Amino acid sequence: MAAVNLLPGSARLDQMLTLAPEMRRAVARAEASNLRVIGAVARGEDGGARVDLLVNGDPNLTFFKLFRLEEELSVLLGVEVHVATDGEHSVATLARVESEAIAL
Repeated sequence: MAAVNLLPGSARLDQMLTLAPEMRRAVARAEASNLRVIGAVARGEDGGARVDLLVNGDPNLTFFKLFRLEEELSVLLGVEVHVATDGEHSVATLARVESEAIAL
């Protein structure tokens, strides 16, 4: 994994907005779509050494593709990345998470 690149939440979001086209291409290669930032970074808080992302999973998105996506985005951003899919949350949790999500 890449060296940890600690940035405050707003600077991290700015970094991701700049890298969004490359991030979306990685998401598409994994057979997912609708990339969103969630969690502390989306709220403008200091997310520490991790970024949380949410994608819509295509039926062909496997655990292995998701793992490779996390690794690729971690290297790109220089920080640990967790990618969740919309299908792994309850309806209530997904509604809460999406209410603060920022589309990339």
